[in-house]
Amino acid sequence: MTFSAAEIIPFIVCFQGLLFALFLVMSKRPAVKYQNRFLALFFFSLSAQAFIMILRNQAVLPAFFLDNFCFFGFLYGPLLYLFVKNSLERDSGFQAQELLHFIPAILIFFSPLFDFPFCLDWGILLYASLAFYNLFSLWALRRYHRIVLETRSLLQGANTSWLVWPILLFTLVVLIDFLDILFINVNLTMGISLTSISILALVNYFFLKALWAPELFRGTDALERHMHAEIQKVEADLELEPDEREEQDLMRIKNWISSEEPFLEPDLSLAQLADQLAMSPRYLSGLINQYEQKNFMSFINEYRIEKAKSLLTENEDPGFTIAEAMFGSGFNSKSSFNTLFKKLVGQTPSEYRKSLVSSSAKEDK
Repeated sequence: MTFSAAEIIPFIVCFQGLLFALFLVMSKRPAVKYQNRFLALFFFSLSAQAFIMILRNQAVLPAFFLDNFCFFGFLYGPLLYLFVKNSLERDSGFQAQELLHFIPAILIFFSPLFDFPFCLDWGILLYASLAFYNLFSLWALRRYHRIVLETRSLLQGANTSWLVWPILLFTLVVLIDFLDILFINVNLTMGISLTSISILALVNYFFLKALWAPELFRGTDALERHMHAEIQKVEADLELEPDEREEQDLMRIKNWISSEEPFLEPDLSLAQLADQLAMSPRYLSGLINQYEQKNFMSFINEYRIEKAKSLLTENEDPGFTIAEAMFGSGFNSKSSFNTLFKKLVGQTPSEYRKSLVSSSAKEDK
């Protein structure tokens, strides 16, 4: 048995994908158990498809797999979506109804037994399935981002870029394969498939990145998702202008935040502030969203930035650092602090401090 240059990439994909899948299955981290299992199944499927491609090129593939080869395409979408979903919802676990996503793949796999050549006549539908699940995954990311903005005061541990990029990369793989099958030949030199190269890049991206990202990533829990749903209901019930009671509650919220400074706690959440104010989280968020025209995170971070400005302005100690102002105002991320300060003040913290020094020097003259 000899291998051509074009078969080297599928062989590498097969080996790396299987190795990665086994590593994920054997992982002892319970916090990411379910997302690891779905990701392991995703890579095991990639490995199996690459192995079948090698056998097909060697003309030793059983006829059964020639007629149902496209069933892999109906596996990838659900597996990627369920991986994303379980990454975003840290307490969701496995739900029996999720098996429904795999019914098309199972039916297609067994279709040759009933003399129904689905892949030959309808295999093109796999691209519609992949497009649907990729969009569904991106929608889940967008929904997660909205929940975080409404229930947390910082984005720390909520960076989803490590999930966005593999979805986009997988979309590129699907697009390249679609063009290759229906329109133009996108093979490289010596018959090496650009699709295979893209899949190899996807495997290695996950290998280098996704293994460690879940440890730094904090998905939403059931309480936060429930609050998000309730917030939507409250906002629909609130009037365009606050009534007397709502105005009093808004004033009480602002006075409490100004006097007690709960925003100094970096992990301050909507639920925690609502508990301090003896309000329901959905009512508190509804007041902020509807009448302040801000989400919870933006509302709290404005107080943090004002606190940072006050610390930089009033502290006359030359040894007082910007980092101390950052931590002293409730931030625990330099990048988040600098970005928000620039956005709200129009200057970076360093520029703001220099402008204070310059203004002070002019007044002395």
